[in-house]
Amino acid sequence: DSISFPPGISFDDVSLQFQEIRAFKNLKVNELEKLWFNINKEVLPEWQTLRELLDIKKIESKLIKHLSGGENRSLIVYLTMLQNKKVTILDEPLAGMDRIKKDNLTSFLLAQKNKNKLYIVVSHEVKGMENIFSKILVVENKKLLEVENVDELIRSTIYGFTN
Repeated sequence: DSISFPPGISFDDVSLQFQEIRAFKNLKVNELEKLWFNINKEVLPEWQTLRELLDIKKIESKLIKHLSGGENRSLIVYLTMLQNKKVTILDEPLAGMDRIKKDNLTSFLLAQKNKNKLYIVVSHEVKGMENIFSKILVVENKKLLEVENVDELIRSTIYGFTN
């Protein structure tokens, strides 16, 4: 299998969020953040807002290896989005976050909706994020299904209900 991009998009235009930060365990959050700013030429213009919404200041002096699951997730989502790529893939971005951070991130993504970027969100947690999606695609038994909205998804056989 392969991934093909439309004209004008290359692998360099894609930012992928991993489940956790496995490298840099002995760096402090603010040290890794500084490294990220040095690596990435054009960062997300709203990076300070996102930093505040995900409460990165609270953890900035912690070592990566001492972060909780939710703190690690907040940091990795922040660093992924900070890269300001044309395509951003977020894999279970809300996992481990408290309700406030989930709401903050969802609101932030909604505000990004019409900024000529593509956000692909892989999630089992659809409820509460329905406003940010322009399409919902479901992978079931190696088949790709498209549903119109969250209510249709919940009523579908995918969730064990039949019409």
